[in-house]
Parts: sequence; structure tokens; C-alpha cells
Amino acid sequence: MRYPGSRVDATHPLCAAVTDARELAAVDTPLAGRPPVAAFPSAADSTWLCAAGVPAVGLGPGELAMAHAYDERCAVDEIVCAARAYALAAMDWCGS
Repeated sequence: MRYPGSRVDATHPLCAAVTDARELAAVDTPLAGRPPVAAFPSAADSTWLCAAGVPAVGLGPGELAMAHAYDERCAVDEIVCAARAYALAAMDWCGS
């Protein structure tokens, strides 16, 4: 596959907002701790956002190997944690 990549520097404020939100969302859960910032080894819409000058990072529940696979699934705790992280990141990034 020759899908163009995208990049947002790990020191970008959006990375900090998303990482902080995920860490806060996971407090007192089995998912607690600081999440890693790493390259996403798959195609994503962030390519087009970054190309248009809009910083974009990915964050989601579950194992990448299960994404879009037959019998795709992930733990409910991971979905809840991701939903919390999305809300917290949006509030932080938007200044709410």
C-alpha cells in the first residue's frame, strides 16, 4: 500500500492535550498510566488534515490488529476510556 503519511511533532501542543486527556481518562482503571506517543502504522484521515495544515493525531481503543478485522472487538473499559479521553481532549484543546 502506498498511502501518504502525515506527521505532527511529538512536542506539538495537540499531542500534549491528547496524551494528558488519555492519562486523566484512565485514572483508577487497568489502563492507567501515561500513553506512548508513537507512529500509527496504517492509513488514516490525518493525512488529509495535516496536508491542509490542520494538526491531527490518532487515539482509539483496542488493539490495532483487531481493527476492521473479522469479529472486530475490544474491551468495554477501553471504549469508555477512549470516550472520556476524546471529551477531555476536546475541552482542553478548545479552552473549555
